[in-house]
Amino acid sequence: MKKRKLYQAELEKIANVKMTLETQAMNLESTAHTADAFKVMSAGNKTMSKIRKSMGGVESVDDLMMDIQDEMQNVDEINTAIGQNTLTTMDDDELMKELEDMGNMDLQMQLDAAEAGASNLPEVPTGRFSRKSKKHTKKEEEDLRKLEAELAM
Repeated sequence: MKKRKLYQAELEKIANVKMTLETQAMNLESTAHTADAFKVMSAGNKTMSKIRKSMGGVESVDDLMMDIQDEMQNVDEINTAIGQNTLTTMDDDELMKELEDMGNMDLQMQLDAAEAGASNLPEVPTGRFSRKSKKHTKKEEEDLRKLEAELAM
């Protein structure tokens, strides 16, 4: 029994040592990860510092942003100037009179076209027609073809 107690005491010591070693190994692994993270963070900080210095610092960025705003304002002013209405403004009465005049001009053009079209028609015969005669002159036949073509439209 004494031997057994000694074995159990020895097993407990070994288990405690094993637990201590495992805890130490986990702590070492965690420390290694922490050291790696520190190195990466340090390298990132150095890189950010280099980039900031290459940009000229905060003052340079502020100056650039002000220049961009000035240029955008200049573009807006140019667009406003280009988009201005250069036509003289007319009131409603003037616009209505101009529309009426345009309508009258259009009506007059239609009347002129109708009068010009009437002058192209063949002459009206004044003599008596005999229904027996079916001979037509060449001019009459040509006039008849033109008339039929106009009516076909």
